[in-house]
Amino acid sequence: MAGVTVSSDSEFLVRFLLDELSSEEAAVVERALFEQPGLAGSIRIAEEELIRDELAGGLSAARRDRFHSHFLRDPGRRFRYQTTQALRAALGPPQARRASAAPRSGRWLLAIAAALFLTVAADDFRRMVSGGRIVDATLFPGAVRGPGFRPKGVTIGPGTLIVRIALQIDQPQPGSRYRLVLATAEEQREVAAFDLSAPDSGNGRQIAVEVPASILEQRTYILTLTRSHPRPEELIDTFSFDVIRLR
Repeated sequence: MAGVTVSSDSEFLVRFLLDELSSEEAAVVERALFEQPGLAGSIRIAEEELIRDELAGGLSAARRDRFHSHFLRDPGRRFRYQTTQALRAALGPPQARRASAAPRSGRWLLAIAAALFLTVAADDFRRMVSGGRIVDATLFPGAVRGPGFRPKGVTIGPGTLIVRIALQIDQPQPGSRYRLVLATAEEQREVAAFDLSAPDSGNGRQIAVEVPASILEQRTYILTLTRSHPRPEELIDTFSFDVIRLR
């Protein structure tokens, strides 16, 4: 399949984002992300169009289900969706905005205010991170092994936003892509899934993932890491950790 060019047609990329392609087609797209300049940008545009269509009620019932069950499993997409949703709610529906017929100067003031808000929000976020709102944890391979086994504890405080987990693995391969599934240990219920890449530099024996603290309850979790590219899919290892929530 080397040398295959993936179409930047938005409908095709939307099908990829909603997991509507066959496994063979999806594999071609995943490979092309490493080989085809500009494809990642086209996918990002398709993501924004998909978010806009969902908020406007333009998706079919089937696609809406896939949007919420598959597309929003990615934390970055979920954050952009929630941000866009909140902004639309603040501005009101398009009909109301048109009816208000705000003067040009008013629209400029609104744009400036929005830019200032985003700048302040970014500064606040950086201050929260520097103030300990991100919890770091390094996990080594090993799932729950029995009643006497206690996984590593990860403590989450009331103000924690993100749990940044570094997974220690033996031989990460530069250029490989990985799939990480987070599930509860007892019920084996999938909580989230992440698409990751092997590091090209730095600590080459670790793969890092940022997990929103809001999705973690006080319980034991299992992380299952597989290599999804190059295919075929290969199980790399499993990891476990206990969440300890402080009130």
